[in-house]
Amino acid sequence: MIDLYYAPTPNGWKISIMLEECHLNYNLIPINLGKGD
Repeated sequence: MIDLYYAPTPNGWKISIMLEECHLNYNLIPINLGKGD
């Protein structure tokens, strides 16, 4: 399983869409860029 650390930005969504299209298992872990995560 892939751990995807992402921010809700266009680039973050692109990766999650690609993982869905490839039918790969992944775990979304949101980060907050404003807080310095």
